[in-house]
Amino acid sequence: MTVHLLDSISFSNVCNLKWDEVYNLAQNGTLRLQRPDFDVELQRRHDIDSEVELLDWMDSTNISNNHDDFISAICKGIQEKQIDFEIGCEGVYNLIELCSVGYWEAWEARSYLYFEKILGIKVVNIEELYAKEIWNDLIEKVTEITPQEYSEIVIMRFN
Repeated sequence: MTVHLLDSISFSNVCNLKWDEVYNLAQNGTLRLQRPDFDVELQRRHDIDSEVELLDWMDSTNISNNHDDFISAICKGIQEKQIDFEIGCEGVYNLIELCSVGYWEAWEARSYLYFEKILGIKVVNIEELYAKEIWNDLIEKVTEITPQEYSEIVIMRFN
């Protein structure tokens, strides 16, 4: 499981660029200027790798849209059957990766255990972890505790 900490301003700025603007900026190595500062407590791809992943994805699609913003071009590509939904999601994921201050990775099973401890709940089915309510509760709880309290909850109180 990978959890990205998305910079909403960076994401919005890039989403508002036209498809060909995103492509040209990534191709000439200046799309990285839209990236937020890296949080050293997290992990993140190198700037060039994020740009290349996005370019490779864009090249793999049949989208050639100069008029619409990036997200609208993806949506139109899906509607017009130029790409399927999953391919469209890959493009959005590449953009999220580019616009994140970093990400945190954990095995799904370990996340399951951590989330139960943090939220004080018992999860019956791992699919519950992907429910919007769980993520809303988790975001709220994590912002209320310090990193030390988090460590105590998921490590020290683990029984």
